Amino acid sequence: MHTIESTTLSLLLCRYRTAAGLTQAELAERAGVSVRSVSDVERGVSRWPHLDTVTRLADALALADEERVALVRAARRRRDRVADASSYRRDDLPHPLTPLIGREHDEAALVHLLRRPDIRLITVTGPPGVGKTRLGLRVAAESGQDFGDGVVFVALAAVRDAGLVPAAIAHALGMHESGARPALDVVLGALRDRHILLLLDNFEQVLPAGSVLVDLLSACPRVKILVTSRAALRLRGEQEYAAAPLATPDLAHLPALDDLGQYAAVALFMLRARAVKPTFELTDENAPAVAAICSRLDGLPLAIELAAARLKLFSPSALLERLDQRMRILTDGARDLPERQRTLQGAIAWSYDLLSKRERRLFRRVAVFAGGWTLEAAEAVCGASDEPAGSVMDGLASLIDKSLVVREDGTRGEPRFRMLETIHEYGRERLNESGETETLRSLHLDYYLGMAEMALAELRGPNQADWLERLERERDNARLALSWTLERSDAEAGLRLAFGLYLYWRKRGYLREGKRWLAALLALPEANRPAMWRARGLFAGAALKLWQFDLDGLTLLEEGLALARELGDWVLVADGLHAKGMAAYELGDAAHGIALLEEGMAISQRTGERWSIAQAQWTLGEIAYAHGDYERAAALNESSLAGFTQVGDVSYIALLILRQGYIVWGKGDATQAMRLFRKALRLAHGIGDTRCAAESMEAIGIMLSGDDESERGVWLLSAVARARDITGEPPRPTLRAAIDRAIATTRAMLGDAAFEAAWAAGRAMSHKRLIAELEGA
Repeated sequence: MHTIESTTLSLLLCRYRTAAGLTQAELAERAGVSVRSVSDVERGVSRWPHLDTVTRLADALALADEERVALVRAARRRRDRVADASSYRRDDLPHPLTPLIGREHDEAALVHLLRRPDIRLITVTGPPGVGKTRLGLRVAAESGQDFGDGVVFVALAAVRDAGLVPAAIAHALGMHESGARPALDVVLGALRDRHILLLLDNFEQVLPAGSVLVDLLSACPRVKILVTSRAALRLRGEQEYAAAPLATPDLAHLPALDDLGQYAAVALFMLRARAVKPTFELTDENAPAVAAICSRLDGLPLAIELAAARLKLFSPSALLERLDQRMRILTDGARDLPERQRTLQGAIAWSYDLLSKRERRLFRRVAVFAGGWTLEAAEAVCGASDEPAGSVMDGLASLIDKSLVVREDGTRGEPRFRMLETIHEYGRERLNESGETETLRSLHLDYYLGMAEMALAELRGPNQADWLERLERERDNARLALSWTLERSDAEAGLRLAFGLYLYWRKRGYLREGKRWLAALLALPEANRPAMWRARGLFAGAALKLWQFDLDGLTLLEEGLALARELGDWVLVADGLHAKGMAAYELGDAAHGIALLEEGMAISQRTGERWSIAQAQWTLGEIAYAHGDYERAAALNESSLAGFTQVGDVSYIALLILRQGYIVWGKGDATQAMRLFRKALRLAHGIGDTRCAAESMEAIGIMLSGDDESERGVWLLSAVARARDITGEPPRPTLRAAIDRAIATTRAMLGDAAFEAAWAAGRAMSHKRLIAELEGA
């Protein structure tokens, strides 16, 4: 039977909600509480309606002052009556002064877990500054009504001795240890028959006290425990829940201004920014900087709050420029926060100080990587000779447990690891302090140099899809290694590394980047020794230029060819003649180009380089096609296809299928041509070859021009044009005229306004949307 007081609360809430014209679900959504909370209060079954929940409901209903007072008083009368009936009932959670942003999903998930009868111990983990305490408090507040004896908050931040945890729990319960009975016995005796939720905050520094929790749960069957910790407890029956950073926008595809504030990280930034600068608003001018700040700070609430507070001094763009020194700028947090949370460095240092000596060494060493690393890389670069086998793997597992390293799935499910950038910066500082930076960067260079040299061969064979993906994931590490060779003027290592990467740069469209690295390396004082690597560097630099139809590359090529002949590097000579022959054709001297290609192909036949032979045949077929000799083009295409099929180069196989499409189109079979274009696109997209994928899109776009699918054709041509603007690679000469004709035809068909609109739409399309359009074309 419900008391008069609880019935009064029930009737009041139901009356106010009905007057507002809201359903229980609508009121719950407005108030940021669960539908069950509203339902329980209105049905009078909420044994202990939390005052924070009642306040949220009053705010959501926009109650007048008199109505608000009546509702709160009714809730208090209910709490007092229940407290009289159960003097042990406790509900002393701290009440944060600011709202919790972006945790609706986490809150609902954790409340659901707490209500499961088979789960009694939940640990909320996450990196420093992610907001574990705030999330735990909110979940406990929302779940408190599910526990007849309430919720008890146990603050452990000041407790460093695991043996004092039972006393901390007893103190939070309002009990004191007697001389005759240990604190744990006092706690067990008090809670044995209680239906209560314990919220233990900041457990990471007292992990050995996990056994206390096991004893407590075993002796007290109606007790549940919610723990916040930077490290998992690793206890049987423990349910881990990782609190992730807040959602941040995709900087490459920034949403509209109205949508940007829907991202939790941006919403939090705006809330805290207005706390120090009430007039601050998102505008078209500052939105990119705000989004970039949130992204650079990994969506970590503490870092975002500290950054927003700096708007008193800096504009968003000025603040963004200073984030390279975020440890120094993200300080001066609120005075009512614990000391460790007043600076970003302090928050991370708290976790670092809890590590063992071996864990600290591994933590700072893996900070040498950029953009993540594999287990193999960590063992090669960061392992210590005095440690047993498997120690790096065990160390990484421990750092993951302590929320300092994140595990992700890599190529073919291989585990990959990374640090949030805020933690990474702290790790780099510790590495520099250790004096190990130069040694670790040298080991890092050696590892990625070996990978690049393997990649050069693999990118010409059947494993190229895996290697393209692998090199894409390691792009930041490759850049770091290249920069290290420049810093110490190690031309040989730098040229070896760049030569190993030049095909990757080609296939992924990073031509400008590759040219910059090679130009800098070739300009080093020691770049003439040894001559072999200078020759290869010259060839790679020339190839990247010529692929952009930049004929200045011929100067590099001539020097590289001369060196290769002196050294007797006939594989490089053949590849150089192939590049030179294609350039001669581009300059209008087809006969000389063919002669150079045939000379290079003869050398490749003597050296047995099947890949080089097939490449020469491919280029000779290109020239034949450009001159309208479809029969010769088809024959060369067939020979080249056989060669690339033998070595397993799917990238060139796709290009040859694309060429077949053009050949059969030239013979009048448009249907078969479209089928071949689509097949080439599927192959290129499947291995991540952006160059061939772009040419396939262009082919489909050209075919669609002038018919009912003209607008879609414009989208494709425009999207590829945008990609070519980024990579700096123009279309092949044999396609330029066809592309220009397709654009002119479609513009005339659609009209200038409709054409420009379609062109703009294509340039703005995401990769995912573009592929969907191609599949529907």
